[in-house]
Amino acid sequence: PPVEPRTAIRPPLNLQRATALCLHGQAVLRALFHDVRLQREPDYADCIQLVHDIDASVVQDPGALISVARAHRQTECTFVHLVSVCALMLSLARKMGFNARQTHQAGLAGLLHDIGKAFIPSHILDKPDQLSAAEYDIIRTHAARGHEVLARSAGRLPPMVLAVCLQHHERMD
Repeated sequence: PPVEPRTAIRPPLNLQRATALCLHGQAVLRALFHDVRLQREPDYADCIQLVHDIDASVVQDPGALISVARAHRQTECTFVHLVSVCALMLSLARKMGFNARQTHQAGLAGLLHDIGKAFIPSHILDKPDQLSAAEYDIIRTHAARGHEVLARSAGRLPPMVLAVCLQHHERMD
């Protein structure tokens, strides 16, 4: 019997779209961090659109974007983390019964919560080994520094976004 030629195995379309969205999200966040580092006033319009796109992806296939983000965890770690947290915040907000406005605010908070990491030197942020006490002290400044950046745009960002950025590492003690 004739042998059919082998074709390359392609990932499902939802995974292809999620991969493209994850890569696009990394580009948007890389540009945002660049603006913050240069002390430019960030334009959050691309971030807001990215939250809408991530939300549409989560509604269509809740697991696709998270699967892609897990696969890319080692490269562009901070940016992939922000896309992942955005997707998780959108899913959680929807499960908790938030309305559409609150859900998108939660997603934007997840996307921007680590913006203060733009000020952390890459040799510390990307260090594969355990951080020293001094390096850890530097990392711990990212929430307050991110809040400072977002507070400059307070009129354009929902209060929830600023609160999540400032408080995302607080502990009960």
